[in-house]
Amino acid sequence: MNLTNLNLDDVIKAIKNKQIKNKELFESNYKRARELVGTGASDNEIRKLTEEDVTGYYPIYLKASKMEKSENLEGALDLYWGNIYVNGTDAPGNYERMIVILNKLKRYKDLMFILQLYLACGGMREDINEKIIKRISSVEKKISKQCNENAHS
Repeated sequence: MNLTNLNLDDVIKAIKNKQIKNKELFESNYKRARELVGTGASDNEIRKLTEEDVTGYYPIYLKASKMEKSENLEGALDLYWGNIYVNGTDAPGNYERMIVILNKLKRYKDLMFILQLYLACGGMREDINEKIIKRISSVEKKISKQCNENAHS
C-alpha cells in the first residue's frame, strides 16, 4: 500500500461522501426501527437495523488488530485503510493504528497523508486535532531528515 500516489483532496471527498451515505443509511434504519417498535417485530430485527454500520466495521478492525499483533503489518494496514476509505468509518482506532504502524515502518510520507486525512475526516475533538497538528509538524521534520539522509547515500 502506497498512499503517496493518491490525491489527498480526492480521497477526502470520497470518504466524506461515504460518511454522508453512512449517516443517511443509519438515520433511515433508525427511523425504520422506531416504526417497527410495537408492531410485533422481533427485538433482533430492530437491533439489527440500529447496529448495521457498527457491526460491519468492527470485525474488520479486530481482524486488523490481530494481524498487527502477529506482525503482519502490511495486512493490518490494508484492513485499517479499507475501513477508512472503502467503508468511510470515522472511528479513531483505524487512523490511530495506521499512524503507529506507519511510524514504526518509518513510512513518513504515508504517515503524513494519514495524519492530514485524520484531521480532515476523523471528526475529532479540538484537543485531538491539536495533537494531530503537532504530530504533523514532527513528521515533517522526519521527512526532511529522511530526504537529507537519502541524498547523502
